[in-house]
Amino acid sequence: LKRTVSGHGNPRPKHVFLILMESHSGWTLLPAYRDAGFSPELARLADRGLYFPHFLPSGDGTANSMNALLTGFADSRLNINYEANSLAPYPTAIAETFRRMGYRTRFFYGGFLSWQRLDSFAQSQGFDEVYGGGSMSDNAATNEWGVDDRALFDFVLNTVPDEEPSFNFILTTSNHPPYDLPLDELGFPVKSIPEPLEATKADTLRILGHLWYTDRQTGRFVDRAAERLSRPLFALTGDHTARLQVRFPGDSVFEQYGVPFLLYGPEVLDGVKANTAVAGSHLDIPRTLYELSAAPGFDYYSLGTDLLRPESPDYGLGYDFIIGEHYIATNTENP
Repeated sequence: LKRTVSGHGNPRPKHVFLILMESHSGWTLLPAYRDAGFSPELARLADRGLYFPHFLPSGDGTANSMNALLTGFADSRLNINYEANSLAPYPTAIAETFRRMGYRTRFFYGGFLSWQRLDSFAQSQGFDEVYGGGSMSDNAATNEWGVDDRALFDFVLNTVPDEEPSFNFILTTSNHPPYDLPLDELGFPVKSIPEPLEATKADTLRILGHLWYTDRQTGRFVDRAAERLSRPLFALTGDHTARLQVRFPGDSVFEQYGVPFLLYGPEVLDGVKANTAVAGSHLDIPRTLYELSAAPGFDYYSLGTDLLRPESPDYGLGYDFIIGEHYIATNTENP
């Protein structure tokens, strides 16, 4: 698994943000559904950056996908964050690898760090600083799950200084039960589920309003961070699709299981070319970020592929699925 950075000849980022968006589905960015208005900010950033539409999560839940991104391992239904050997960083761990590059590493979660023993797990896997909702709750709206995403992103902006290079992992919370945000007051513009989509739950639109809210706050954060920080690079993805009863037209397997992935950073990605039809998964994000962030000759370990130099044929490895440029497949009868 040992790799050596060859680089892309572009300016290396000073600040890297990997944002894992709770329950953010990939279908909202597909051409057939963009005009529905659920992810306008991600659509804007995708149009200005590099967008990879053929993309799978590494798990079917938040913890599974988060563990894959933090450790670099494929999800095997082993709760690796509870394993004794996770008390030391794995060679493939993303924070430890960025720390070896000279970046200050920070973990931000809008919920509470007791969940999935995130406090000790993140520290063990190479994060210099770990923050949860308990650090962000002063004067912030909270529920039993944590603070809302605006408070989370404001805390990140107030915590990351420009002077020192940094790698920052952010896990959002608002698109999650109890779905109690005052959407009308916040300006949620969608008043009905647009055709050809069909809602099969009474609260589907309200739940999608929380996806819209996370999208809105993410776009706001990216814009503000780009103004304040030197050479930022943003990698945005979803942990898994929203668990909704939405009926899609036709063959809708990808709509039900795919997540978005995009890279945004005008200065860092200037001149970087990408075939955005390539297929990938969460396992490919760390290697792609290393190749953009490290000096040529830097050695690292990864299971994934550099999405800017995909292998041929390329595919994304999810837990129950694999995806290629023209197919999605599973080996289970009832995924």
